[in-house]
Amino acid sequence: MAYWFPIKISVTFLVLFLFSPLSSLGQDGSSSSVVASYQIDVTLDNEKKKLYGDELITFTNISETSLDTLYLHLYPNAFRDEKTTFMRECPKWFRRRVARRRKWGYMDIGNVEIAGGVGLNDSIIINETVMKVVLPQLVPPGEEVELCVEFTVQLPEVIARMGYKGDHYSIGQWFPKMCAIRPDGSWVNHQYHCSSEFFANFGTYDVSFAVPEEYVVGATGYLQDETVDDEGMKTVRYNAETVHDFYWEADPDFTVTREVFDGVEVSFLCRPAHKRKIPRVMETARMALNYLGEWYGSYPYKKLVITDAETGPGGGGMEYPMIVAVEFSWLLPKSIRFEEAVLIHEIGHQWWYGVVASNEFEEAWLDEGINTYSTRKVLETLYGERDNFIKLFGLTLREPQYERGTYLMKPKSDPIVKDSWEFENFLSYTATVYSKASFMLETLERYVGEDVMREILRTYYQRFSFRHPTTDDFIAIAEEVSAQGLDWFFEPLLYGTGVCDYAVTWIESRETYGVDKGSTPERYRTKVKVERLGAVVMPVGVLIELEDGESINKNWDGMDRWVEFEMETGSKIKSAVVDPESKIVLDVDMNNNGMTVASQDLALFKIGSRLLFLWETAIQCLTGL
Repeated sequence: MAYWFPIKISVTFLVLFLFSPLSSLGQDGSSSSVVASYQIDVTLDNEKKKLYGDELITFTNISETSLDTLYLHLYPNAFRDEKTTFMRECPKWFRRRVARRRKWGYMDIGNVEIAGGVGLNDSIIINETVMKVVLPQLVPPGEEVELCVEFTVQLPEVIARMGYKGDHYSIGQWFPKMCAIRPDGSWVNHQYHCSSEFFANFGTYDVSFAVPEEYVVGATGYLQDETVDDEGMKTVRYNAETVHDFYWEADPDFTVTREVFDGVEVSFLCRPAHKRKIPRVMETARMALNYLGEWYGSYPYKKLVITDAETGPGGGGMEYPMIVAVEFSWLLPKSIRFEEAVLIHEIGHQWWYGVVASNEFEEAWLDEGINTYSTRKVLETLYGERDNFIKLFGLTLREPQYERGTYLMKPKSDPIVKDSWEFENFLSYTATVYSKASFMLETLERYVGEDVMREILRTYYQRFSFRHPTTDDFIAIAEEVSAQGLDWFFEPLLYGTGVCDYAVTWIESRETYGVDKGSTPERYRTKVKVERLGAVVMPVGVLIELEDGESINKNWDGMDRWVEFEMETGSKIKSAVVDPESKIVLDVDMNNNGMTVASQDLALFKIGSRLLFLWETAIQCLTGL
């Protein structure tokens, strides 16, 4: 029998490309067309903790060049042993914790062939978590190829949201997955790094998985059918369109709570120990969907699943299309809203990851920074600005204080835009792409105004829904909506490592007399010196207050290293403050922003500030356990 290589023009692809608004090219040339679609059949072996799967991948070449090679991610191989790229890059405590268990995971690849029977096993090369497949024939632009892959996954005891814990399964990054392709034909085929998450093209998923009959399942997509065989195995089939990943969880003890919020069915799959959290979880989800949809644009799907997950070391919470995983704890009281913050954050990723699908390997801030900023806005709207994160033993903590504690640990190690695995360490990655990036956006808001900032994000979301925007795309939207050039703002913050720090370093008022020097002084020669102690330049205001109650406002472009304001005043200076409206949230030392003539127990104030910082850090460590 003669084998033929079934590369064919996709009519569906052409129709989508020519007529669908979702398939138009972005400013970076990226397209939202269906690129990689999957039909997957998988069986869970509960005793061996293994997955046995077959998949048919339909890949459309949306690039401008013919392709002779495909690349696939084999993410489970990150957990094969201590020598993988992922494990070597993780913190020592993480490696020790995982190594002690010795319950590793991996993916084995069986038969690989072109649909129709052309075998490819002799042309594959596996390098840890990336598989290269050399094709026997070129795939021209606009045409597609179908690839059949058999695979087996030995699940690890759960690590980074993937694996099992007892009879509970959290199944993320579990199937051979096409690497994303760029318009120029280059591949985003990076290894699975400790400090990186994921990036993929959009597609359609048709997934059937067989699990023991007693298991309750939550997954990406919409349930199509469910059957039970004579051996007690339940097969469920899900379908999802215009998504770029597929996640599922299974647990025999899940109880399911469902409510419909504005046309979206929200399901909470809860384990017995956490049933008291159901009302809090559902209300938090309702409000998050409401505010994020109102501010930025509607949630595009008809369902959202929240799972009470086992996320393991490196977990905590995770987002996938239509489903979020959060590890809840019975220990945390209502006065600590860490779980609410994590849940809001993961739901926010439905916008800043699920729909606006930027490259988290190389520009993680576009997801994590924007989403951390968005999370803060929801928390402040829901719970107020004073104690929206923690209120415990008379001490309160706002979300910005929590993030500031992280930011100040590594404020100048790395630029915001950088490949995720190139950061100094995981702490620098977190401090930069989450905290620093979110404070950059907060600072931008205080310069352009809250309404303009919201319109920037709304325009960005709507214009790049189901596409893959870049940092340049975001900057272009910000400049367009604000109607001003913002290179001065973005360039040093995104691509530099300098910090912003303005300080009042000197104030004085000297008496000036009339003809009779023994008379009461008529005027005062008042001076205020303000210095720029960091490399980042921001325009700042200076508020000068006099003893007679008069206020004087000065503006400084912040360009020079220092400026001195000198003026005649009718009374002595009382105080001076740089950035009196606190626009520069990025300022690394706000203790030096003001100075008074009279003693204001400045030393005690500074000690108190340091103690607050230690409190923030301690809480951060506790909530991160």
